[in-house]
Amino acid sequence: MTPVRLTNGQRELVALYHAPAAYAPEQRHAVLLCNPFGQEAIRAHRLYRVMADRLAAAGFAVLRFDYYGSGDSAGDDDAWEPTARRTSTGQPTALQPRRSCRCTGSTTCSISSASLRMRETTLTFGLHDALLGTVSFAAPAIGAAPWGVLLFNAGVIHRVGAHRTNVKLARLLAAQGIAALRFDLHGMGDSQRADGSLSYKEQVVADLRAAMDALQSNTGVQRFALVGFCSGALPSYWTAQADPRVSAIVLYDAFSYPTARSVLRSLGMRLRRHGVGPRAWTAWLRAALRGGHAALHHAGRTLAAWRASASPQTSDDATALDTRLDRLELGKNLLALAQRGTGVMVLSAGTDFSAVNYAGQLRQALGLQRQHHQRLIFAHLPDVDHAVTTRAAQQQWLSCVRDGLLRLAPSSALPASP
Repeated sequence: MTPVRLTNGQRELVALYHAPAAYAPEQRHAVLLCNPFGQEAIRAHRLYRVMADRLAAAGFAVLRFDYYGSGDSAGDDDAWEPTARRTSTGQPTALQPRRSCRCTGSTTCSISSASLRMRETTLTFGLHDALLGTVSFAAPAIGAAPWGVLLFNAGVIHRVGAHRTNVKLARLLAAQGIAALRFDLHGMGDSQRADGSLSYKEQVVADLRAAMDALQSNTGVQRFALVGFCSGALPSYWTAQADPRVSAIVLYDAFSYPTARSVLRSLGMRLRRHGVGPRAWTAWLRAALRGGHAALHHAGRTLAAWRASASPQTSDDATALDTRLDRLELGKNLLALAQRGTGVMVLSAGTDFSAVNYAGQLRQALGLQRQHHQRLIFAHLPDVDHAVTTRAAQQQWLSCVRDGLLRLAPSSALPASP
């Protein structure tokens, strides 16, 4: 698999080329895989990677690409076009491989345009070049900071992030002199599967360390900030504990520890929403039944965890327990990181009113309401949904994360003002 740059006039696209296997019979046709849109694109991304590998093994030349204004390609969301432009003869003109496709012949591909204001390079790295990511270099007109940012998967979403938040944040930071690498963990997006010799915790920490090595070798940065979006929070937290090169972590919307106040606020919101009529009582009865079932399920899980703690554990069992952190222990460890000099930003979204619904909830739940440290920040975005869906939510999220990273940057590593 080779990163490729496609151009169509002033537009630049990022693509991945899968060469036909040398041992396979030669095929008369090539295959162009065109992305679907929206949620279908998220769900199909890994499928397309696997499909391309299998087609290449059967002898087909395969190309996958991101439309302009989507994925890793250049262009803002506003520039994205769901259909290809056509000439007067009715032939598509969005891609012209014979004249504009340039294969680098290596494992890197660069894209640089006036709209980006910086250079980006897609590359493979890590052991056996198993990981794939894109480096956004600091804008040349601004002095580059000696620290960089790592962005990676959230759930099943590949390296571009929910609604391209990783792409937008990387380019925003690069425009301010901060290099960033967005990449796929093993078994995610376009990276290869892991061999299974490491537990999940060990593997993600190893992947993040490899990403730090790659960003350092390409940009020269010495310190790193990790942005963990939802499921990426725990890997960021683990890596900060294991590697002193981590100078800051952002943990976004990964924790939903309830407090008495959050429960009362949630109940109040439901009461205002449903009222007190017959329909309301029906809704409350259903909620009570669901709550009773959830309580029984939680009791069963607690009993199972207690039994597991009393018996020897395999590495997989230990990793499963690692993901169920005691809230007070987590709070102590986050404070310890801040006292060590590693900045910590705990960020929560607020439109899902039943989870985290007021600004001080997580600080209180983690037992840190009386503990204040300049390198431990709690922030709450009440008008932002978990997946930062709307444009307004994205702007709030990007500004908040950028400001938090700048605030937590090592004092000797602040970028020059743009």
